Amino acid sequence: METGSSGEDWRAILPSAAEEFSTLEYWQAFFRLRPPSEPFEWYCSVDHFVAAALPLLVQGKGGAERRGAPLLHAGCGNSLLSQRLEAEGLTCLDMDFSLNAFPGAPDCSMERMCGDALRLPFHPCRFSAYVDKGLHDAMMHDSGEDCRRRSGLYFSECWRVLEHSGRLLLVTLAQDHILSLLEAAVEAREQGRALWDSVSVHYLVKPQEAHSPLQPFLLCFTKPPPTMSGLELEDGGVVAPVLELSGAPMPSWQALTEAIRRDKETFANVFSSRDAMVPNGLGTATARLVVVDILPEGLSTDLEEIRASVLARPQPPRVIKTELLPVAFGLHKLRVSCVVPDAASPHQRQDGCGGASGEVDLLDSTLLWMEELDGVSGVDVVDVTPCSLKKPQ
Repeated sequence: METGSSGEDWRAILPSAAEEFSTLEYWQAFFRLRPPSEPFEWYCSVDHFVAAALPLLVQGKGGAERRGAPLLHAGCGNSLLSQRLEAEGLTCLDMDFSLNAFPGAPDCSMERMCGDALRLPFHPCRFSAYVDKGLHDAMMHDSGEDCRRRSGLYFSECWRVLEHSGRLLLVTLAQDHILSLLEAAVEAREQGRALWDSVSVHYLVKPQEAHSPLQPFLLCFTKPPPTMSGLELEDGGVVAPVLELSGAPMPSWQALTEAIRRDKETFANVFSSRDAMVPNGLGTATARLVVVDILPEGLSTDLEEIRASVLARPQPPRVIKTELLPVAFGLHKLRVSCVVPDAASPHQRQDGCGGASGEVDLLDSTLLWMEELDGVSGVDVVDVTPCSLKKPQ
């Protein structure tokens, strides 16, 4: 958390218990002491949020334009998010529990009002989208009976004020107790009918850009269109929401939460690995932080054996993390995060030209080696970030 102009004041308003985050008194004090000239952004910057969320806000299925009804930014505080979204052509309404949040907010055309997320003062189907950047996390300190009741009210109110095909965009740190509450929302039924058409999870910040080892996620809940709302199966079952993680289909909420937990661990490990690296903003780097997906030939491929081969290979590269990620229908892939120095290494080419010796980039040679492992059908490069290796002290 940031600090204000008075360190003593900020220490005084740190909550003594997580429950205080859900009280009006805490937020009145928070925004009374927050300097008006310093807007506070929870979990991620406005730029990171807009990059991930704008397509979800303006495009529906098939790329159809969704601009029209206003969106609600609940728990807005004195964030600059709505100002930025209005610059993108959207109409926003800011709402916060505390009136003290608004004096420091910049002047712009969007409306602002005080309101309670558990009792929204709006008629049904008012908004095209509902934006929550940490509000649900702040309101729910555990997964006990009271928080389950309040979380249920929260999602019920979100669903009520969204128009059909409207979207709830919720930013969360996805702690275990929050994942438990989100599971209840995903499985929620109204008179035996599913409330949400789909739930997708999106990444917001790379660990190299983060200020904390805690990874924020963007969850997008989509309300069914009128023709699909509450669709039931002939045998009395219910059409379950479609689940996705970064565009990849997930077979169940359990599989999705397991993938989220693995991603959180990887994020924290890569963030911590920056002790051995520093970002190189000059465009020239001595190393690269590389993330690759190793794809198996089929269901019978032993990915644990491939993982063992990767970990056993002499450095470089320095492997930071390996993890198995679900693809679909019991098929997994192996994701490897590693640091690859830029320095080329001697490599004996087998190019049919007499085996002439030459120098090959370490990244290329590493990818080639992975592709040649038994049981591997291909290797996809997910991300490459320039970095510099710190010299030993």
